[in-house]
Order: sequence, then C-alpha cells, then structure tokens
Amino acid sequence: MKCRRVSRLLSALCWLAAIIPWEIHAAGPVTEVVGTGNSSIDIPAVQTAVDQGGEVRLKGAFSFDAPPTHALPPAFIAVAYPKATVLVSKSVTISGSGGDDEGRAVISAGTIPFYVLAPGASVRIERLRFVHPVAEAVLVSAAGGLTIASCRIEHVDPLSGFGSVGFELNTSGDIPTPANPGQPQNVSGPLLIANNEIDMTGGTATDNTVGIAVWSVGAAGGEVQAFITGNTITNFNEKGINIRRVLGRVSIERNLVVSDTVQGAAAGESGIFVANLGSYLIADNVVRARWTFGQGYGIDVRTQARYPQWAITEATVVGNDICMDAPASTDFGASSPSAGIDVFGNAQGNTIQGNRVHGHARTALLVTAQGGTASDNTFALNDVDEFDASVTDLTVDTGVMNTRIIGQGGSIEDLGMNTSVIPLTEF
Repeated sequence: MKCRRVSRLLSALCWLAAIIPWEIHAAGPVTEVVGTGNSSIDIPAVQTAVDQGGEVRLKGAFSFDAPPTHALPPAFIAVAYPKATVLVSKSVTISGSGGDDEGRAVISAGTIPFYVLAPGASVRIERLRFVHPVAEAVLVSAAGGLTIASCRIEHVDPLSGFGSVGFELNTSGDIPTPANPGQPQNVSGPLLIANNEIDMTGGTATDNTVGIAVWSVGAAGGEVQAFITGNTITNFNEKGINIRRVLGRVSIERNLVVSDTVQGAAAGESGIFVANLGSYLIADNVVRARWTFGQGYGIDVRTQARYPQWAITEATVVGNDICMDAPASTDFGASSPSAGIDVFGNAQGNTIQGNRVHGHARTALLVTAQGGTASDNTFALNDVDEFDASVTDLTVDTGVMNTRIIGQGGSIEDLGMNTSVIPLTEF
C-alpha cells in the first residue's frame, strides 16, 4: 500500500512538471476574437489570430461550417484524411469563454476544426466546445509540447471511409509499423490531455469512432511525457483511448471510458488500448464495455507477434474498475475474443494488479502469445468475485511462458509453460 502511495505521488509530481511550463510560455500578443456565427467571418478571423501566435481568446459562438482548405501531408491523404479548417503552425494558446452555460467558446461544425503542424512549438487548446465537428475536433502531427484541457466534444460526425476521432496525435497517418513508423520525432515534450468531455455519438456499423488516439510520437533525444487524465469518453464504437508506439512515458489515469453498444467496422474493440513501444501506467480508470456482439476488451495491452522489436514491456495496469456489460444471453464463442484485461503477443514483464473486473465476458483476465513471446507477466490480487465467465476467470493461453499468478481468486485455466500460482496465504 505504501508503494502504491509513493507511485501516485511520483505520478502527480511528473504531471505538475509537465504542465507548469504551459502557464508561463505565452509571452506573445493577446488577441480576442468574438464569434459571429457566420463561417465566412469566423474562420478567417480565427486563422489570422492563430497565425500571430501568443494568446488567442475566443469568445462566444463560432461557425466553422465551410469547406476546409488546409491539405494534410501525403501520408494522411493516402488513408482518406480530409483537409482541415484552421492551421496552427506556431506556439499559441487558444482559450475560450462565454459561448455556453459552462463558459466555453462554441465551435460549430467544421472538418478538423484545428490542425496542429507546429514543429518544436508549444500549443495549448482549452475551454472550447466542439459541436458536430466532422472527422475530428483536433489533429496534431507536429508539436514540441501540447495541452488539450477542459474541452467538450458533442457528436463527432464520421466521414465516409474514415470514421471519426475526438482528439488525435498522429505522425504516421496509417497504423505505424517498424518499416513505416511515420515521423515520431515531430511530436516531443510534455503532452497533456486532461479533464475533457468527449461524446463520440454518431458512429455506425460502417465506420469507426475513437475518443483519443496517439500514434507514433517521441524519438531518441525527443521523448514524450504523455498524461491522459480525468477525461470522460463515451459512445465510441471502436476504442476509447488508442495508443500505438510511443517513445517515452505514458500515464492513463482516472478516466471514465464508456463504449457504445454497437460495433464499428474494425475488429478489436477496446476501452483502453496500448500497443508497441512505450512505458505505460494505466491506473484508477473506470471502463464500461457495453458491446452486445460477444467481442471486445476493457483494457488491451499488446504487441503484434510480427513486431518483436516493438515488444510491450513493464506496463503497469493497476486499480482499474472494468465492467463487461454485454447481456447475459451473449454467446462468447472461441472465435469471439472477449476479456476484461488482455495481455497479447510480444508482451514481457507486465503487471496486472489490484483491478476489479465484473460483468459478463468470455474471461476476466487473459494472456495470450498468438505466435509472439509472451513471458514473465504477473497477475496479482485482481478482484473477479462479481464476474460471470463463460469459460474461466483467468486464462493463460498456449505458448505463454513464466506467468506469475499471485493471490488470484476465481477459476484458472493454465495452458502455458512454467506458470507459478501463489496463493495469497503464501505471498
């Protein structure tokens, strides 16, 4: 218990270290822009103010309902990203006031209202309310530090052939791979996504909706320190938080993540998904997986078997509350993977401890190699007393090595090699 308090204290100190620079960096001009509700006036006025840098204060209600004009890099165009509305290209703080009952400025419509392409520059976006943005609310492909805080997204409109994301940091366009990692060096420094309300209502079975995505950021000498904390993410149909290939530290803490009931077009639905490189702490989140089709994960920690050089190692998943909320009549067949917490593929030395998994799914806790090297992972003191498993509470799959199971209640299916099961009385 003492170690856990120390861990939380260190996490809080890291968080403060990350955000303190943001409070003092905006020494440039202060520009106030008042919304008119006319996109032909609002868009150029905001663009002009943002181009000056410094501090931009948006007041009232703005319309971005016009064809976007800023083209994205070729890697993004190749995978159907549209153009964007306002381009952010230098250090700036964009803050809102006075547009709704909670004091946020309102941005109505707009395809990718803000696109951040600001290499080495610090960018802060706060207190904005995005209503029906198209494709995404904010897309970042280059920044030397970023804060998105106290914003609200209401109903992102999916784009045909693309889907929708609330807030996205992405340097690769498509899913990053070792052969095509994108330009991760373009995003570095402290990244804070905090205290936002993200409602992804609008997804259908023909598209994918994701709350927060971070793909391929950080490089040697330009690592990131990412904090995703205090957000409420609801009604996504693919992933609530989707992290792939981060060089640096990632803390995902104290978020409320609640899925839609419908499945998106892609397989692999997850409340919180982390994959490939990264030093991950996933702690004290509440995840509710409401998919009704017999698939999906609450928290998914993985690396694909074909990428051994991108193994996920020493991730810590601790103190989360996960409800697998499929109907009791749902059929969880062998071809329908479903688990409260999944550790998958090239996953080594990860710790799953002190989580509560309840509801109904194929299994509460799962570790599977799937042709990769899954070894030396630990499951300790997880609470499955209120979980209804269709197969077993904890499954160690074929090919998994050296799993440690400590003080774990419920049923255990061990198909792995050299698994050690330590009762709580011996721990």
